[in-house]
Amino acid sequence: MNQLIYAALVQDTKKVKKILKKEKINLDMKDNSVIDDEGYQVQLTLLGECLMLNLFDSAVYLMDRGAFINEPIQVGEQMEPVYFYLMKNNPSLVFSPVFSTLIERADLKLIKQFSVGVLYTGYTNAWPSEAVSQLADNGLDLTGRNEDGYTVRDNILVQKNVHTLHEYIRQANLAKAREYLTDESAFVCDRAGRSSLHMAVLFERRFVIKYILKSYPATVHIKDDNGRTAMHYACALQDGSDIEDLLVQYGSDETIQDDLKLCPMDYKLNEEENFIEKERKKTCAFDIYLLEVYLNLADGIIEDDFDLVRGETTLACCAVDVKMADIMSKMYKNTSDKPPGFLQLCLDNKRENIARYLINNGVDMWEDVVLEDKVMKFPLAVEKAGMLRLNEFLSKRRREDTDEDAKFKEAEKTVKEAKAETSKWTEEEMGEEDEDNGKSKTCTVL
Repeated sequence: MNQLIYAALVQDTKKVKKILKKEKINLDMKDNSVIDDEGYQVQLTLLGECLMLNLFDSAVYLMDRGAFINEPIQVGEQMEPVYFYLMKNNPSLVFSPVFSTLIERADLKLIKQFSVGVLYTGYTNAWPSEAVSQLADNGLDLTGRNEDGYTVRDNILVQKNVHTLHEYIRQANLAKAREYLTDESAFVCDRAGRSSLHMAVLFERRFVIKYILKSYPATVHIKDDNGRTAMHYACALQDGSDIEDLLVQYGSDETIQDDLKLCPMDYKLNEEENFIEKERKKTCAFDIYLLEVYLNLADGIIEDDFDLVRGETTLACCAVDVKMADIMSKMYKNTSDKPPGFLQLCLDNKRENIARYLINNGVDMWEDVVLEDKVMKFPLAVEKAGMLRLNEFLSKRRREDTDEDAKFKEAEKTVKEAKAETSKWTEEEMGEEDEDNGKSKTCTVL
């Protein structure tokens, strides 16, 4: 078995074939030593390990020899078919040539109850439409609802609204937060399991906390993905005693334990376990929000829909700590393949007016683009592509930048000269003062 594993992992299909001819081996034997990114022990089969490592030649051969893609594996406390685990945890698998073979052999009925989750994963990972069509053709229900009654479209909209709600809470904007708080949204959590009350306590927004508790008191019992309630968060704050009292008043349990078997008071007494700063830095759903902005902007550029581009640009610029130039780096990305930048899309689709608008709103005009299979700076590509009006605009921008740079250098020179003159005057004054002091001393001696 060890020889087979080694041969498969180095993609030596000839040796794999030779070994399987000599002896009968259970290809679905599981390895218990795999620990995934979530910290779960996963019982992956050899086929599963090959697909996780993108060893597609070995994977195809193993499937042809009878390795079972529907083999149930233990992930945490639940059982799921190996192909489902792979689709969720190896984003590049869906883009690989082996995906169609895998789906043809997969029994999608086994994940019927997870269909919304599968499609939502496809949305967040930007799966190609061909992959989704293939899933549908093989029996996955695209219009199904999960146990909470949501379709995949509902999930997308909910997560987008959750980010907006949490952002207003972070900004301490109670008026705006109230617009998004409903009997449903108050209990919806972000991808880290944090509710609106968790966020209000996390950022110590006392007016928001009082409003949520008064309107939705049952939120005190919501746990995040680590099993922590809002009380755990309150006790981990440096000065959260008044928040603790308020939570207790609305029925929060001071003895409830999280996944680490720690009750709220443990965080108050043990500063080493403090997680507050780490939680404050998390931006769950924000990357998906920016991906949505990117996809909408890309559609607007391709379809020459200036109103859509302007609307999405406004949304992006309203986001905290995000500029147009940052969207590509901060949005959710699932593969090593870099999606085309905004100016690349403008170049490919000859959108001169939109390119001018984007540059005026913060997109870097010196972005690298590809023209005729050559990488070059956007202004050069525009010139070569014969986009005359845009070329004139970029030339003007370069001249303005040059003028600004010259003005800055001139101002810097003036400041240096002024400092030098001041220093000279100071030295002369000091010299005169020393001379006067000398004379004074002479007089005194006489």
